[in-house]
Amino acid sequence: MLNYRASRCLAILLSGCLSWQLLAQGTPRHGDVRRFNDNHLAWHNQQQQWMPLESFWLQYAQHNGGHFWGAKEVYPEYDKVQENDTLLIQTESGPCLMEFFHQRWRRANDVRRWDKAFNEYGGCSTVFDD
Repeated sequence: MLNYRASRCLAILLSGCLSWQLLAQGTPRHGDVRRFNDNHLAWHNQQQQWMPLESFWLQYAQHNGGHFWGAKEVYPEYDKVQENDTLLIQTESGPCLMEFFHQRWRRANDVRRWDKAFNEYGGCSTVFDD
């Protein structure tokens, strides 16, 4: 398994190479998702590039103004969470970025309204099954 730094470098390299090909498909909006080969990539307006969905989530989590609780398999204690805090919840189906919004955890995509494809990625389609 790649370590975090190596996987981050690979993600940057991959997104740079694929961005040119994906831009030919039209002007993307922030949070649009495109599939290129077996990779799902999301458009990030500030970065002006396509990036893997998990990288997109991490960029959002680190800059949205709330506390980022990291990647975990359990939710933090309710009384310690604030509005707009984020958590990359790890489920059996994969990760899903959650945002604490209006006093409960929601999928970040349900709050931010990025591409619907985010709700089918990783563990997002099953995150509420428990």
